[in-house]
Amino acid sequence: MDAATFLGLVQNAALLLAVAFVFDVVASRWRTEQSSFQQATVGLAIGAIGITIMMTPWTFMPGIVFDTRSVLIGLSGLFFGSLSAAIAMIMTAIFRFYQGGIGAWTGIAVILTSGLIGIAWRRFRRRPLAEIAWWELYLFGMVVHLGMLGMMLTLPWATALRVLSNITLPVILIYPLATALLGVLMVNRLRHKQVDDALRESEKRYRALIENAGDIMFKTDATGHFTFVNQAGRRIAGYDEQEVIGKEYWSLLRPDVREDAIRFFGLQFVKGQQNTYSEFPIISKDGREIWLGQNTSLLVEDGVVSGFQATARDITDRKKVEEALQESEERFRTLSDKTPLGMTLIGIDGRYEYMNPAFMKIFGYDLSDIPTGMEWFRTAFPDPENRQKAIAAWKEDLNNYPNLEIRPRIYEVSCKGGGLRTILFRSVALPSGKQFIIYEDITDREQAEKQLKDTLESLRKAMGATTQVMAAAVEARDPYTAGHQTRSANLARAIATEMELPQDMIEGIRVAGSIHDIGKLSIPAEILSKPTKLSDLEFALIKEHARRGFEMLKDVESPWPLAEIVYQHHERIDGSGYPRNLKGEEICLEARILTVADVVEAMASHRPYRPGLGIDVALNQIEKNSGIFYDSTVADACVRLFREKDFKLDEA
Repeated sequence: MDAATFLGLVQNAALLLAVAFVFDVVASRWRTEQSSFQQATVGLAIGAIGITIMMTPWTFMPGIVFDTRSVLIGLSGLFFGSLSAAIAMIMTAIFRFYQGGIGAWTGIAVILTSGLIGIAWRRFRRRPLAEIAWWELYLFGMVVHLGMLGMMLTLPWATALRVLSNITLPVILIYPLATALLGVLMVNRLRHKQVDDALRESEKRYRALIENAGDIMFKTDATGHFTFVNQAGRRIAGYDEQEVIGKEYWSLLRPDVREDAIRFFGLQFVKGQQNTYSEFPIISKDGREIWLGQNTSLLVEDGVVSGFQATARDITDRKKVEEALQESEERFRTLSDKTPLGMTLIGIDGRYEYMNPAFMKIFGYDLSDIPTGMEWFRTAFPDPENRQKAIAAWKEDLNNYPNLEIRPRIYEVSCKGGGLRTILFRSVALPSGKQFIIYEDITDREQAEKQLKDTLESLRKAMGATTQVMAAAVEARDPYTAGHQTRSANLARAIATEMELPQDMIEGIRVAGSIHDIGKLSIPAEILSKPTKLSDLEFALIKEHARRGFEMLKDVESPWPLAEIVYQHHERIDGSGYPRNLKGEEICLEARILTVADVVEAMASHRPYRPGLGIDVALNQIEKNSGIFYDSTVADACVRLFREKDFKLDEA
């Protein structure tokens, strides 16, 4: 091999590498796995490079030329796939045919052999091309060019021997090495491409994550102007991207907090602090106030702070709750300070955490000297029995959570200085394990209630005596009906008891029954004691006793409607009674009960104008007219008393 031959091959290989480098720069945005159109475009580019290489060959002899097309075509089959390689093979084969000469068909055979070896190598290797090693590329180059040397045998035998004897060594030395070098360049390109793709994909996912995050995320430059605001931030503030980028962060803040924010972030900037938390209100585009809680970090490039980045959340609802709680606490403290009720909050350790002025006034203690825990019980309840009851009740209230039932309890408590006060306790256990207690000093009220009870008892006795006097006066005018009012009252009371009415109502019925004929004081005694049948005029006078009784009692103060009961005790359910012809529910229940008792007693007892008819006749009358003259419920109760419970009219 002469120096000219060697230098020609080296020059051709250098041209290949230079052209391949240009192709790498131009085609850097193309991937190895593309659509058919893209692969075809790559094939055309490779074919053009191949033709360029073939235009500067080393001529061995007329018609027989050598260049590095075998390197290019082999690598195109390996790296760019079947379609790209096929197009490059066709283009370079046509150009070699156009060049002509004795070695034209041999040159075409070399092109086809190199391309097919590259395609086959790509198909049958199992690992990705980016993982191919330099030594495999060198081996690939050796196989391709052994195939190339084998194609020399298609020349006439003498020519083939001459060619092989001159080019075998330089081909084996140069071409596999050129193949390996160009292959390494392509592998590196693939690896860089994969890294770039991975970075772009990672950045794309990161931007998508940031852009679609539920939290607000933004960046500013060192002067506080926005360089990025994600979708959540733009949505909260009400601005689109064009409006907010470049806008100053401080301009969004509520005017009264801007100076505080500038000082806060300025201090972070000066001290180089990271992950500082702050809460500031911004004003949205539509004028709404929105509170943001944000974690802010510094952006540092080459040791210099270039801006801020922050993650924020809308905490407006929380702020409203905090403000409401603060207002509620202020209202509670104002109420607590002004209320006459004592209030304390006791911790889980039994120590007093809070007491209002009223408590200190009632008991004489303040937070500095009040006993705690069991010492409080020993001081407040000197009597051991009362102390144990109070402790048991306190523990019961603590164990009452979460029912939050407030149970009032009354104790006599020894206050500071030894004075005894009657205190109403209302205690509730809180979720935290603490206990809130309200204290009401009812000492004066208890004494007043005792005096009131004594007074009422005196009045009750006085009223009882008065009614007895009035009943006696009626019976003195009408000796033939002596005991009628008393017996009627007792029966009415028994009926009301059978009906399970309130005790106070029962007592009112008894009192009304004992004076229900008081109106007869206005009727002449001779009519009341007349032994014969009364005339219509006389009976009309008798009927007036209900009205006269009402007139006598209407101005008498009483806890019961005595005047109305007396007024209505001769009314009937169907409206046939007197003096007002009331019906049904128009008649008060007390009068309906007294009516039945009055009728039963009157029929069963002796009268001046007739002998007593007996209790059975009276009960039959009540049953017959139940629901007509008499209230059916009252009538049923009366009948049960006599027939099932053996009640007697003369019972006290």
